Amino acid sequence: MSKTVLLGAVLALGLSAAQAAPISPSFQTFGDLPQATFGGSGIPTDPTAFSAFVDPGTGDTLLLGLSATQRFSNPAPTNDGAGTYFVEPAFNNGITGSSLGAGWNFNFYVEVLATGSGSGTIGDFEVELLYDLDAGVDTDESALGVIDLSLLTPTSTLEQGSQNATFAFLAGPAFPGLTPPGATFNPLAPGEYTFALQ
Repeated sequence: MSKTVLLGAVLALGLSAAQAAPISPSFQTFGDLPQATFGGSGIPTDPTAFSAFVDPGTGDTLLLGLSATQRFSNPAPTNDGAGTYFVEPAFNNGITGSSLGAGWNFNFYVEVLATGSGSGTIGDFEVELLYDLDAGVDTDESALGVIDLSLLTPTSTLEQGSQNATFAFLAGPAFPGLTPPGATFNPLAPGEYTFALQ
């Protein structure tokens, strides 16, 4: 069984994305995030690892959430109740006779709640989605791919999505807002995959 380690709302204040160490799980809640759609319809929101942070300067609140869900009719992920999901290796996209995509997606949710004096946008924060395409255990943070959401959607108050690790853009080439990892993803390879919002 492949193990997908999902790290919800890792906040690394003052650390660069190239920090030399594996990421440790850190989140406040592992449960339902009912306001999320992850950019689609019918995508489960329970359980989601999520945390809320208040900007000490403006008082605005940043809500970050991550989850893993089944793709199409593949088996649903199980979890340990503490942010780690377990999925079966699979290579299909739900279309009979086709073999495109992994059997699970990783989902992210970023919302800025204007609870203070700031403009209440993602650009007010430095928000990065880190993702892992390497099946190895404890992949170093410096080897993870990075999507800089504060660069890609600076004026938004809400950004969410559901991605499949086989999506070609995740492997590169790089473009402003995306730094791909050095690895390529094999949906049939058992392993450990780390995802984080920071």
